[in-house]
Amino acid sequence: MANLKYILPTLLISIAIIVVLFIGSLQLVIFNDALFKWHYETHQVTETTKMTVPDLMAVTGELLDYIKDKEEHMVIESNIDGVNQEVFGEREKAHMIDVKNLYLGARNMQWFSLFLLIAFIGFGVIKSKVIFSEILMRIRYVMPFLLTIMVGIGILFALDFNKYFTLFHELFFSNDLWLLDPKTDIMINMVPEIYFYTVVMLSLILFLVGMIITVISVTVIGKRLNSDMRPLAHIKR
Repeated sequence: MANLKYILPTLLISIAIIVVLFIGSLQLVIFNDALFKWHYETHQVTETTKMTVPDLMAVTGELLDYIKDKEEHMVIESNIDGVNQEVFGEREKAHMIDVKNLYLGARNMQWFSLFLLIAFIGFGVIKSKVIFSEILMRIRYVMPFLLTIMVGIGILFALDFNKYFTLFHELFFSNDLWLLDPKTDIMINMVPEIYFYTVVMLSLILFLVGMIITVISVTVIGKRLNSDMRPLAHIKR
């Protein structure tokens, strides 16, 4: 029964670590100006949008500010094929409201998970190093299992990205506003499927690296705490 009391906190802390690392990996990739610039230059986006790279980058900056809730309205103008006009139509704007809400929800989950991790570390430092070390040592066994699940999801996306990207939209969006027309909607030309494939793969690589570093760190800290406490336990006896 003694070990059962560690199961729930171990799972909670492990899931919190996964959330912080995964959403953090996505943020590092999605909000990366260099990746957008590379994408626009590499995949001939200037031809399909009739916009220059500097104009695309300016529009992208405003769009990302809207997603991060730094802008209340998504009214973005730019030069398209020599004409200064509003970039996105009503369908695109409506879809971006959904995207913004999804991102803000994920960010709130990330902040809550981070708060949980800080509280856990604070508890370990101030209250009980014994419980702290016990949970750390169990996390190193739970994390590879959760990592395997995430890697499995990544493999599915790599094998048939369109299928699982579509499934993602069907699960997280309650409408079909994400189905945009390349003939009329600039957004789908700015960020076609190849962009999202790149984002997912890069995010998974960053996440994998973060997980490996975390497992190693948790193992080292847990073992060190255990070794530090053994002499104290011997003295108490």
